[in-house]
Amino acid sequence: MRLISVFFVFFWFVSPSVWANDSGISLLNSTLITKLHLDDIDNKGQMVGAYLVSFRNTSKKPLTRVTLLLNPSLNYTKATGPKNNLLSISSNVTAIAGYELLELNVAKVQLPEPLGAGKRTEIVVHYKGYLTNMTYMAVEGIKETLNPSFTMIRADSFGYPVFAEASRSSIDAAFAHKPFQQVAFIDYPGTNVIAGNLGISDKTLDGDNNSVTMKNPVLTGLFSAAIAPYSRLDAGPVRVSFLQANRASAQKFLAMTAGEAQRIESLLGQPSIGAELRFIEVPNGYSDSGGHGTFFREARAFDAPSIEPEILTGILDLWKVNGGGRPGHWSNGLDALVRVAVSTPQNLKTLQQSSFDDSLTFFKTDKRIGKTSLADYAIDGFSNQSDTVSTLAYAVLNSILGPEAFFEFVKELRIKVRGQYTDVQMVADFMKDNLKNKAAKKFAKNWFSSGRAGKDMAKAKSFEDLLGRYK
Repeated sequence: MRLISVFFVFFWFVSPSVWANDSGISLLNSTLITKLHLDDIDNKGQMVGAYLVSFRNTSKKPLTRVTLLLNPSLNYTKATGPKNNLLSISSNVTAIAGYELLELNVAKVQLPEPLGAGKRTEIVVHYKGYLTNMTYMAVEGIKETLNPSFTMIRADSFGYPVFAEASRSSIDAAFAHKPFQQVAFIDYPGTNVIAGNLGISDKTLDGDNNSVTMKNPVLTGLFSAAIAPYSRLDAGPVRVSFLQANRASAQKFLAMTAGEAQRIESLLGQPSIGAELRFIEVPNGYSDSGGHGTFFREARAFDAPSIEPEILTGILDLWKVNGGGRPGHWSNGLDALVRVAVSTPQNLKTLQQSSFDDSLTFFKTDKRIGKTSLADYAIDGFSNQSDTVSTLAYAVLNSILGPEAFFEFVKELRIKVRGQYTDVQMVADFMKDNLKNKAAKKFAKNWFSSGRAGKDMAKAKSFEDLLGRYK
């Protein structure tokens, strides 16, 4: 169990670097528009859709085309560029490398002009057709069709265009894409309810037709939504959408997860603005999916005796300041330390020493780092080192202050910076004005404001040595 906990701590801390998409683009924002016709017969269910996506070229070379993947029973109809100009698009149902039987409709879309490194553009892709049950192609648990009893629109079934090459590794990278801004407009018939990783901001009913607008105030992972006869229970920031037979289990599960959220709130204050955690039931036989604040789970998950590590991570993410996962963000070190201190305090010593060892390597490699305050890391070109060094700095503050005083400090800091632009200098100023403990105040000044960390690290061989200079 200790090894599992360490893994989750490590994965959370390094995850921004694993979010790279090997298709050479980064999605910035998207609008999905789709109209559904649902039917008990698979190939009579139909959808018509348009996917508007703004993206940036993250490669070092000019980008001349992008590759898109769709469910094999969906067909591309056209693609347009930023000036509504028609783009050349060629597509074919193709076997996907790395899968035994999977075939997808693979399209190559030619950009109107080469897109330089770091530049952004947008395209709109139009498509129509129906969804094939992908378990027939040995993709376990991705079995949705456009059925009136239950259906899903998600990247896992390629129910809208996915920006990836025709290989398993590229698809995995696309599915792990960092959160970004998204909006969806979904039209569907019937009395069922839609639940997904975007909240419902508007809904109108015209006869038998539902027109739903979905969006979030925070960045979100690739869009996913299910349409079924859902009921919903809420407690604080936790939402549980369940199928009718499972109310008792859903209530029990909500009490457990919302109770953990309440415990963390007592330590850290209110969650980050707009943060919600959604659990959405899927029928038996459908694969678990989701992340970034939304989990699609079979009914049995609601009867679990304890909170599984992935869901505990989701609860903790409600308090994560850097929801977009950008490396070098002012809060990354604080988020990393707080996560361990709240969820697995038994792993604090491991994090303390590993952040010390990695920081010491940085300090020995480039002497300038030791003479630079954390407030100036971004200015002086040390953003790549700031996450690790700031984690070490917050670990020292936590040890000087003790858990109770440290969490009170974090709570006050979160209130101070909530909803406004923040950088490390602002945090350093807050420490100067609010830290009363003399040792903590001196440490914060030396590391966050004065660039004296190098002198400390030169005389320390371990985290305990470093801490001993202030206790």
